[in-house]
Amino acid sequence: MDTASVSVIIPYSRADLIETVLEKLSQQTYPADLTEIIIVGQPGKTVEEQWSTHTVNAASNMYPGQKRNQGARIARGDYLLFLDNDCEPAPDWIAQNVLELQNPQIGAVGGQIKGKSNAFFARCLDFSSFAFCQNSQRSEMQLCSASLGVRRQIYKEVGGFNETLRVCEDIDFCYRLVQLGYRTVYQPAIKVKHNHRRDSFKVLMAYSYFLDAHPAYTSSFYIPP
Repeated sequence: MDTASVSVIIPYSRADLIETVLEKLSQQTYPADLTEIIIVGQPGKTVEEQWSTHTVNAASNMYPGQKRNQGARIARGDYLLFLDNDCEPAPDWIAQNVLELQNPQIGAVGGQIKGKSNAFFARCLDFSSFAFCQNSQRSEMQLCSASLGVRRQIYKEVGGFNETLRVCEDIDFCYRLVQLGYRTVYQPAIKVKHNHRRDSFKVLMAYSYFLDAHPAYTSSFYIPP
């Protein structure tokens, strides 16, 4: 196993979920002294003090790509691991990311993102919006930034995330990596539980119409050459 340093970058938006995510990160099998955690947003001083994290202040209305780039600018790790604050990583989440990223041909790696709730409408969302990152077969494909790892030098080479995109900045990121000759790999051994809490018909429809309002969501999927 590589013993390189890792920066976990979390765009913050949900106060009631962040501490659960940080608790899971504190239980990682990867060496804690090689790991830094960067929260981008305004989680409050208590979170930073209790969990030994770095905080980058960011306005709540900033796009996810903007927040991820802000965190990456101060990151010191050899690997940048992006994690949404509603995703609970498995104990070997960091280790599995690092293991896959040791291959120099891989530009980015994504993981299996399974819904935490078994409620009917929550499962509807899991399959309608995240089915491509719930199977059990390793493959080359577009990745979801809810769990996405990249080597820092490659992140810089590709220029980070497109800050003008409100959605699909992860698909755009993967597309540009492929254009540079890198592979983007879905690795189901990298696992998170997605606590999205979209478990009612009303919330599911609001989320679906939000995505439909952005044509890039349906037009940007691609198959790497």
